[in-house]
Amino acid sequence: MNPHLLEREIEHLETVVRYISGHRRGIPLRYWQQRVEVLSGFADTHSLRSRVQTLRQALAAMQSREAA
Repeated sequence: MNPHLLEREIEHLETVVRYISGHRRGIPLRYWQQRVEVLSGFADTHSLRSRVQTLRQALAAMQSREAA
């Protein structure tokens, strides 16, 4: 994946995850988790891998709150 596109996708997902963490959402969490997983295969630097991991953790925390 083009590094510039990867950066933009991660930025987009970071924005979405921040938004949905405090608002009602229409798209299931699983969709966002799958988007993050696809990007994880392209994250080739420590910085990008760290950001993807942060997204994974945030989505997992939201899923746990929903299940409770």
